[in-house]
Amino acid sequence: MKKPLFLLILLAITLSFACKRRFPDGPLISFRTVNHRLEGTWKVTQFLINGADSTDEFNAKLGCEIEFSKNTFQLNGNQFNEGPYYYFYLINCNNGMTMNGFWLWDNNPPNSTSDDQNLDIIFYKDSTFTPVMGPFQSIGIDEYWSVLRLTNKECNIGISACFWNNYPAGTNIAGNNNVYTLYLKKQ
Repeated sequence: MKKPLFLLILLAITLSFACKRRFPDGPLISFRTVNHRLEGTWKVTQFLINGADSTDEFNAKLGCEIEFSKNTFQLNGNQFNEGPYYYFYLINCNNGMTMNGFWLWDNNPPNSTSDDQNLDIIFYKDSTFTPVMGPFQSIGIDEYWSVLRLTNKECNIGISACFWNNYPAGTNIAGNNNVYTLYLKKQ
C-alpha cells in the first residue's frame, strides 16, 4: 500500500514542476507545443483598446483573420534573433488584401521584465496595405505581444507598445500608452 501511495505523490510533485503555467490565463496543462497550438488560421473575435471594444473598426480597417503559418524560412542578415521564423498573414475579409510578415517566439524582448516567451510579430514594409490601427502598421514594425492564453482553439494576446525594428530597442512609435488586446478563435 505504501509503494503506490509513494508513486502517486512522486508523480504529483513531478507534474507540478513540469507543468508550470506558461501563460497568465492558461492553460495549466497542455500536451501540445506552443507552436502547434498557435499555428493555423484564427478569426478575430474581439479587439480592445484600453478595454474598449474596437472589434468592428478592426474588422473594417484590417481584417477578420490572422494566420500563423507553420512554414519556416531563413532571414539574411539575421537582424532579429535566432529564429526560427514563420510566415504571418493578416487577412482582410472585406477586400481580400493581406498584410504579410513573420512571427517567432522571443524570450528577450526590449524592456521585458518577464522570463516568459513573447510572441514577436514583424510586418514587412508594404505601401500597398495602408490601413493603420494601433500596432498594426505596414512600416516594418517589430511587435512584442504578451501571450495571455493559448489553447488549441483560443488565443489571447496583448501589447502596450510597438517597437520599430530600425530604431533602438524600446523606441515607442505608437506615440501613446494604449493597451491593445486581441482575442482569437481557431477556424
